Amino acid sequence: MKPNDSPYITALRFIFRAWIVTVLCGPVLYMIYILATTHHSFDFREIMGSLGLTALVAIFSAIFSLPGMFIVSLVTYFVNKGHITMLVKKLAIGLATTFLLLTTYYFVANLTFPHRKNPSTFSDDFGQGDLICVLAYWLVAMVAIILFKLKEPQHRG
Repeated sequence: MKPNDSPYITALRFIFRAWIVTVLCGPVLYMIYILATTHHSFDFREIMGSLGLTALVAIFSAIFSLPGMFIVSLVTYFVNKGHITMLVKKLAIGLATTFLLLTTYYFVANLTFPHRKNPSTFSDDFGQGDLICVLAYWLVAMVAIILFKLKEPQHRG
């Protein structure tokens, strides 16, 4: 953190790093799962096609998750200003991220697949693959939140 950085810029930097890692690695993790569970032999052309699909999914993930990123950066800003332990701060950020990830998934699923009966259940209507997709993003996001350093604001007193 630069000495002139405002607490909001500090929060935005932290969340932006976690967001970019999640947007890039979430689809990759999901594609690895798909390739590992659906193919017994790896065909180079299929893998290359999967890479193109992964890039497309990452682009759409970035677009659809932008509002959530800014909301979580606001949560991070307010949580980071508090006089609480870093563990509690990261737990709060993780909870906000989880809520917004599920909310984003719900709205994108309704927008993309309106013919499905109940997109909020993660059950037979969507199937196990959709749950694995959400879990891939969630896992990457939680690891990023845990590993990236959130700079404490300098309290003026």
